Amino acid sequence: MDKNFHKQNLSEFFDSGVGLDFYIKSRYSGKHIKFREELKGFLCKSEEYWQRYKANGPREKFDLLLGLDQYGDKDFNRQEIMELINICNGLTEKYNSDTVDDQKVRYFSMKLKELCEEALQGNNIVEALGD
Repeated sequence: MDKNFHKQNLSEFFDSGVGLDFYIKSRYSGKHIKFREELKGFLCKSEEYWQRYKANGPREKFDLLLGLDQYGDKDFNRQEIMELINICNGLTEKYNSDTVDDQKVRYFSMKLKELCEEALQGNNIVEALGD
């Protein structure tokens, strides 16, 4: 990790701001991770999501995450949660440099994966709530 950017700064980045909040849909869990608007924009640009969307192009491997409406709500079923875990693994592999943006992608991916795995273990679903 870049010497000038610490894990504490990363967690603060994902605790507030505008974006989608991912939760385990259970009355006992207060865990969440925010998919910040800035991070989604970075990924959409890097993955050329908007060009594919406008051209009605084929769905790519990160599109379940990138295609979420930042103002809407979505419940993820068990199969979609497993797909989110695969997306997190793919993002961690692809965005592996020490740039601040790549570090943010990896941190978000790690936290979302942990949340998804916990949801699966508790037989719960994951929900994303937009701002």
